Amino acid sequence: MNVLQSMAPQAPMENTGHFDWPAYVDHMASLHGLVLDAERRAEVITQMQRIELLARRFLDFELGPHVEPAPVFRP
Repeated sequence: MNVLQSMAPQAPMENTGHFDWPAYVDHMASLHGLVLDAERRAEVITQMQRIELLARRFLDFELGPHVEPAPVFRP
């Protein structure tokens, strides 16, 4: 199974506990004047949870002490 297949929607994702995505989606939709039907709202919440999961895996990756930050680019 590849990465895309493992992320294919099979069932609604559980709240990851890191952030209240339903409240965030509702708040952002109201700020932008969007009306989301229940199906679209659920899909947006699922996508936000997936993004969080991917970001969490990246941010939680420990770098060793030998890794140096990239220099700042100055044109």
